[in-house]
Amino acid sequence: SKIQTSSDTTVAAVVAIAPVIDVHSMIGREDIAPFLGHHPSDETVHNANPINHVSPKYPPTLLIHGTSDQRVHHEPTLKMYEELEKHGVPTDLVLFAGQGHSLDSDPNFSEPMVAAIDFFISRYVSNNKTT
Repeated sequence: SKIQTSSDTTVAAVVAIAPVIDVHSMIGREDIAPFLGHHPSDETVHNANPINHVSPKYPPTLLIHGTSDQRVHHEPTLKMYEELEKHGVPTDLVLFAGQGHSLDSDPNFSEPMVAAIDFFISRYVSNNKTT
């Protein structure tokens, strides 16, 4: 039996539900401080913003957001979608009108979200596994 000594750490796809795209707008929030600190440098904020890393090599991305999210506004998600599209990255966007940040806990929304994720993964992530 062959022993595998390394593994592929390439990200095959991104599924982002109510993602934080604009980290700058989150500075000062206690729930973000453990990740960035209370006073992160401009460089840290720049590096933490996913939109600053979009290139044609960015993995296929599914963005899901509620349009009434008061915790993480959906506008940066729209900008991320546009940036991914501009770079030719396979990208799906699912918006749920009038829904807030915890929309995934409501079965009326969690079921269609799971269906969208399943469909997205089936299109962009290989089912082939290396042994």
